[in-house]
Amino acid sequence: MDRILTKFLLLRQHLVIPQIGIFRVEQVPARFEEGSGRLLAPYPEIRFSAGDKAAAEKSFFAFLADESGMDELSAIKSFHSYCHDLHQQLSEKGSVVIEGTGTLQKTEEDNIIFQPAQDTGYLFPAVEVGAVTIDNDAPATDYWWFYAIILAILGLGALVYYFI
Repeated sequence: MDRILTKFLLLRQHLVIPQIGIFRVEQVPARFEEGSGRLLAPYPEIRFSAGDKAAAEKSFFAFLADESGMDELSAIKSFHSYCHDLHQQLSEKGSVVIEGTGTLQKTEEDNIIFQPAQDTGYLFPAVEVGAVTIDNDAPATDYWWFYAIILAILGLGALVYYFI
């Protein structure tokens, strides 16, 4: 079941597990490390939001039925049984591993925290940019006033030519 859940999460960018919460795949934006001069590429990261009221989508059950080779009703029963077992393990052991996705841990305050299985940032290596200096104190060179004076002189010249 874990393999199918991970596949759905990666394909659809979100996964709802009732009584547990919602997993999302979000893009971490590119960033520049000034000290090392490296440009870090954007990469996907799995994030988790705990929530008891989360409900699975109907499209998920169709996907689960196709992937597991079961009919949709059996897939729904199997998934709800899996969710119940997951919730029970989390309550009893304090942590549970979802293969390929990460580890869920229950804190003393009954909050659920998530630790991804692996950091995907290593798949997108950093690029050495070298020394980049950005001078924000440099005055802007803008010559709009120069063009305005030329147009004013031409306009005055046209007026003088017309009336004289």
